[in-house]
Amino acid sequence: DAVDSPVSASGSGSVSATPAGLAPNTSYHYRVVASNTQGEVYGNDISFTTVAESVSDIDGNVYQTVTIGNQVWLAQNLRVRRYQNGDFVGTITPYITDLSGEVAPKYQFSYKDALLEFSAPIQLIINSGGGGYTFQQLVDMGGLSQINANTLISYTAMVGIDGGSVKTVQQISDECSAMADSYEINPYGLYYTWYAATDNRKLCPAGWRIPTDSEVKNLEIYLGMSPAEVDLTGYRGTVEGDQLKEAGTAHWINPNSGTNSTGFTAVPSGISYYDGSYASFRDAIYWWTESEKDGELVWTRGLTSGSGEMVRYAVGKKNAYSVRCIIDR
Repeated sequence: DAVDSPVSASGSGSVSATPAGLAPNTSYHYRVVASNTQGEVYGNDISFTTVAESVSDIDGNVYQTVTIGNQVWLAQNLRVRRYQNGDFVGTITPYITDLSGEVAPKYQFSYKDALLEFSAPIQLIINSGGGGYTFQQLVDMGGLSQINANTLISYTAMVGIDGGSVKTVQQISDECSAMADSYEINPYGLYYTWYAATDNRKLCPAGWRIPTDSEVKNLEIYLGMSPAEVDLTGYRGTVEGDQLKEAGTAHWINPNSGTNSTGFTAVPSGISYYDGSYASFRDAIYWWTESEKDGELVWTRGLTSGSGEMVRYAVGKKNAYSVRCIIDR
């Protein structure tokens, strides 16, 4: 029943009702009825459909959905490897390849794939009995060329592993394995270059899309950020980011003041930069928007472990960041 009923007026008036107990992914119909001693008048039949609790992408990955204010978001980072038409998003070997020479690279990356790619040659060295030595010791003994040693040491730096000369190959391998084991494609997801994220073949599930910068601003204002702050760059707000971050340290490193009061469940998947390096795993998350600042830079949003604020930066399109989809209304 309308909460503003009865209405006593000779002109137009408004009534409202808040429905409860609606089932997800279900269509409902309603109409307004005006009734008095002279009879009843019925308004037009109007329908709406409630949002599904989950949605699947073309690869069969299932994502929970979450409503925040008047927006509906996926509650996990995108992890699809194909566009809606079935075409595969490009990959590149090795995973630490520098993309600066490409014009509009369309790639997807997995931090776990990069770690596993590195672990393969490391395991060969261990199997040959060289696990108890450092790379330089293997070079000195003639078991490894200096070029190969330098390549492997460079790889450790690119994926964020400490490959210092005092560490044995086994120690480096153990560190690599631990990082790979802790990387969960769900919920961390994949990284996509902006060109892939905004390709016309579409990454998001049908009916969903990459958000605009303005839509993320609306989210931030709903969470409590002042309209004067949303246009700023860098760290902004107070605890808006905490409302989006998953609570605890299952994925975030300490300190994490996230409350996840919205159910958005943001996790720190890190970043894949255009130069082939990876950074900030378990410490930060950055998402693309579709909105360009100019011909070279695009607006992104980020959250970090040590702050409850939200970060807004314009970055190069060849970097590979995470994607969160918003429902297309």
